Order: sequence, then structure tokens, then C-alpha cells
Amino acid sequence: MTNANKDRIVLRLVTKNIQQSQTLVTSKDHFDFWGSYTFAKTYSPLIIVPGYPPRFDEHKARNIGPDGWRIRPDSGKHWVDEHAAKAQIQQFKPLFQMLAVLFPNAKLNNIHIVINRSSLMSLHKVAKGEVTQDFNLDLDLVGNTLFVGRKSRHAKVTSNAYGHNFEAQFTVPDPDFDDAEGYYRVIRYTLGDLELVVRIEADAYMATSRDPPTFPAPIADEIIDAAPAIMQNGPQQTKVVLGGKMIPQDQIIELKSNDKSKPKEQMWFGRTPNSCCGSFQNELKRFKDLEKEKAKRDFEKWESGFAEATDDFSNDMDIQKGLQKLVSLLKMLREATKKTAEGSAVMVYAEDENKQRILTVYEAKEKIGVVPKEIEKMFWD
Repeated sequence: MTNANKDRIVLRLVTKNIQQSQTLVTSKDHFDFWGSYTFAKTYSPLIIVPGYPPRFDEHKARNIGPDGWRIRPDSGKHWVDEHAAKAQIQQFKPLFQMLAVLFPNAKLNNIHIVINRSSLMSLHKVAKGEVTQDFNLDLDLVGNTLFVGRKSRHAKVTSNAYGHNFEAQFTVPDPDFDDAEGYYRVIRYTLGDLELVVRIEADAYMATSRDPPTFPAPIADEIIDAAPAIMQNGPQQTKVVLGGKMIPQDQIIELKSNDKSKPKEQMWFGRTPNSCCGSFQNELKRFKDLEKEKAKRDFEKWESGFAEATDDFSNDMDIQKGLQKLVSLLKMLREATKKTAEGSAVMVYAEDENKQRILTVYEAKEKIGVVPKEIEKMFWD
């Protein structure tokens, strides 16, 4: 919170008092897939566009066998926020490097919010009254577009769960590029009466009989500076390589090692239409069953239904109401940031001395500058 001007508060609210918007929130509204990229395992930041997602191993999933699969718990450190390490200062810059290659004529004048799925889900929890841990977000305006940037304490964390090894068990890396790390997709959709661009990390894709558009495997002399349209003058220059596959959204699949998680909410915010969840038999230390389903047909049911009761989220709060409260919260953050001198703010979500959950937006001491001026000139009129 070092960049927050504590003497200049532009918004302070008790989160339980957030009112819902009046516009229906539905996944039937406008949706577009804008592109994708993969981070390479390189010392300097390098992305491959449109990237190399792992392929879901349908054969292995169908032939799990009566004894299931023994999968070791995760070990070592794993990414929780790859952009925090590889694009720390301007975390959305790789997104625009990708756009400069695939859609250089795109315009964001009519986009209200640019955000990653993780931050969007955190704000959803705040809006619907679910108690979460404290967190901060950077808020920065480019034109009328609000960028919501994540602030992670650690880009990598250790884990003794099964999620990463579960994914590795049932996916196959692309044979054309074995130095791929996180695979990210950029989607645009309508949330109530807001237009959002959302960056998501995708687990894998399901192969089909039709081949997606493919770019040749990258070679050293194909490295470019995100197309001539963007000259890189700022810190943390991101190199771009053409390579990979343009995977349609209906082939993307979410993998979960715990079938109890039923990741409907995560899939809804990422518009991910397919899922595969494992059933872990603790006494056998094995995964016995896999449940694969098409979730897209359940999106409308989920968004208009009721949440199950939990310790933090009572069942008298229906899901639609929570989504409408999220729309209201995003609007408040955008309007609060407009009140700052340079269109730059820091949001802090924490508990006050009275044990109330408070959301406070401070004017930033210094302009955050979420994207370079060259990008701003290219994608905003």
C-alpha cells in the first residue's frame, strides 16, 4: 500500500451495504474471444502468440481403470501470478502485445473495465458479502477504461495439494514447443450494463477433428517487439514470438483435482464451457473417477439460481443478486478513480477496528501507468 495517499480517500464503504444494480446479468449477452498467448521459460519476458496450450488427454481420462491413478501431491513452487514476476510494473502489457500482433486495429474506447479473472472473482466475493482475506488492487484509468491490477505478495507459492500434478497427469504438452509456461486467453463480454475485457489462465484444450489455425513453431529470428506498431521504450520489455494455435472457446476445458469444488463460478467468469473434475479416494491415495461435463449449458441455470449455504454466505442471497452487486461495485470503483487528480488509485479491502469489512479507495501518490503511452495511442482514440 506504499503508493496509497492515506490523506486522500475517494471512496470508503462497508461492503455489506453494497446495493445491487438494476440490470440483469446473464451469460447470454455479448461475448468475444480476442486472442491468447503463452509465457516462455526464459530469463527475459517473452510471450508466444497465439500460444501453446496443453492438450487434454481424452484417451487417458477414458481409460482410468478400476484402480484409478496414483498421483503424487504437488511439490516445489508454482505460479499464482506469473504476470507479477514477468510484467511486474505493467501487468497488462503482454495482453496488448498480443493484440498488436493479432488485432492491431482493435479499439477499447467502449470498454469499461479491464481485469483478470482472479481479481474479478475476489471483487465478486466482496460484493456478495463473503468474508475473504485482505487484499489490495491498483486502479488506473486510460480514457474511460478502468484497469484493475492485482497486487500479489508472492508470484510463486508452495502447495501440497494435487492440482498441478493432476493437470500434468491428464494433459499433453504441445510437441512443437516444450518450454511453455502459463497459457492465457483474453475475452470480452457484457456484465450487466458494463463491457469487460477479462484475462484468464486456461488449463487445456480438447482436440477435435477440425484443426485450429496454426502458426509455425517459433525460431530465434522470429522474435519481434510486438509488431512495429508498438515501440518499446518502457521498463520490462516483452518480446513476442509468433507460434501456436488459435483455439476456439468451445474447446477450452477446466481441470480440477477435487470434484467437490465444482468450479461453476470460476468457469462462468472465464466463460469456460467444459470441465473435468477428479474424485480423490483419500484412503487409497488414488483418483478413482473423473467427471467430465459441458458446463456452458448450466451457466444460465447457475446465474439465475441460488447459492448453497456456507459458513460465510447464507442461502438467502441468490446468485443473480450477488452478480448485480458486483456490477455496482465495479461502477463505484470506476467513478472513485475518476475523482483522483491523475486517474490513479489504490483499493484496500480489510477489517476495521469494529470488525467490519471495509473497502477503501485512496488516491495514488504517483500515477500507476498501467500501459505505456504507445499502447494508449494505438488502442484508444
